[in-house]
Amino acid sequence: MSVWPAWAVREGERATRWFHVRLVFADGARVEGLVTVSEDGVGVEDLRARPTLSLDDLAAFADWIEEPLARASGAVPEPSAGSGDATGRHRRRAVRPRGIEGRRLAAREYTAARR
Repeated sequence: MSVWPAWAVREGERATRWFHVRLVFADGARVEGLVTVSEDGVGVEDLRARPTLSLDDLAAFADWIEEPLARASGAVPEPSAGSGDATGRHRRRAVRPRGIEGRRLAAREYTAARR
């Protein structure tokens, strides 16, 4: 998983930043995208995958990039459910393993969906 800045645009107090995202799997499959991050949220501007992603894989893409994108953008982690700081705007995603275990899980899910 690679995430690196593409460019940023500032309008007054608001800023929107674009990031390149790349996932490469052991079997040669790859997913590349252009993602925006702003105070309004995260948006996927462009996405290319070889082989093609299924709709389930596309839905899982957000989970795959969430942590690396947060690190690259300098975002603060979401508050825990019991902290009282949650605004209720976003639903919490399922907990997924991090590191190599998370990448292996994503690769297994991706491979299974291709079948």
